[in-house]
Amino acid sequence: MGTLKNFYGEDEETISKSFKSAVASTLADGGVFILGAPIGPELPNMDLVSAQSEAIGQVHDLGIFSKAYGQTILAIDKALPPGIIAPPVFDPTFVIDIQPFFDFLLELGVLDPGAWFTENYPKLLGISLEALEGLSKCENEMYAEEIVKIDSSLNVDDVMKAAEKICKFTMPSFAFPIFSFEIPDFGLPELLPIEMFAIPNINIPQINWAINFTLLEIIGLINEILSKIEDLITALLQGIVEFILYIVNFIVEALFAALRPILQMMLDSILFVANLITFIGKVIAAFIVALVGHIIGDGVVTVVVAEKLGLV
Repeated sequence: MGTLKNFYGEDEETISKSFKSAVASTLADGGVFILGAPIGPELPNMDLVSAQSEAIGQVHDLGIFSKAYGQTILAIDKALPPGIIAPPVFDPTFVIDIQPFFDFLLELGVLDPGAWFTENYPKLLGISLEALEGLSKCENEMYAEEIVKIDSSLNVDDVMKAAEKICKFTMPSFAFPIFSFEIPDFGLPELLPIEMFAIPNINIPQINWAINFTLLEIIGLINEILSKIEDLITALLQGIVEFILYIVNFIVEALFAALRPILQMMLDSILFVANLITFIGKVIAAFIVALVGHIIGDGVVTVVVAEKLGLV
């Protein structure tokens, strides 16, 4: 398992069950939003919200959407293994355990290590490989000097001493991680003819095919994003909010331009739209977190990103 296990666990059933409450929130909020950016169309027939909310409260799960959600999260986690795409830019807490790193900051008098990390992470990502290699062997002076460049209120000698808490570790191999997503099988052969699932009739859209089509579009866009690694790194170094919105804006406009003509017949159903945009919003959020771990390693930055996306 990869980055997402830290936030979702590894149990498909538990992940699937969480989808129902997410859809209930979508109905209550009138849509899905990531940092204020809307995901997909507005809910149609808002006068039906109360009845639909009551209806989903009485069922165990939301059928294929719940099943697809659980399977997709685990598939994303497998598809985007933690790694380092563009060394020397990577999260140092990928190789240094998070809690010892925070203890290191506390010893230096940093009262809120999480806030300090969030403020300074773009500079931390740029710490030289030489400094980290030295730290890995407990040769801490160069690392201390670079930390003091990031936060001038600190002292080199103090940093060198405190770094004894985090030194002595194995450097990553920098092997290039590969994105390889396998579409889970959402088919329901006991309910639908397999040939209709495999080659759907666009005039009779089916929910399982709609989910597959949506995922295929998202995967194509993720592949396109990964081909723009310099833009990704630039956005990440500008700030976490900027990075998240860069990916959201990149995916959502193109995705719904492709979806609307195909799924138009289904977009008048409030429950279908609530399920669809919840699924898309949650999947995009999971992709973003896994993508950060895939690019710079699954350290503290992925935790901060997950917090911004409401995963923790």
